[in-house]
Amino acid sequence: KFTNAIADSNQIYDVTIAEGLLIYNQKELSSLFDKKIFIKIDKHTFYKRKSKDLRWGEIEDWYKEHIWLSYLKYSKLNSLGTDFMLLNGASNVDYKKVEHYLGLVDLITN
Repeated sequence: KFTNAIADSNQIYDVTIAEGLLIYNQKELSSLFDKKIFIKIDKHTFYKRKSKDLRWGEIEDWYKEHIWLSYLKYSKLNSLGTDFMLLNGASNVDYKKVEHYLGLVDLITN
């Protein structure tokens, strides 16, 4: 369903943004993206941020560990191909570089 939703969105809109832990691990889904951004994060930063994320209430430690282990298992950079932007999740993001990589500067000015 997710793959179909992305494919449908690509037919309708100039820009489709999708995110998720497993997004680059299915070739059919990954092939739908013109641009890819991968955010690499260390365990300490992940746990610190996940502990502050209360959108769905407090997350149990066992579940945080499950998410972390899934990130380690499924976040393989070789599944991205060669054209992707790598961001450090523990550092501030240079949004101008991201906009440039995504081609948003040209899209906004045209």
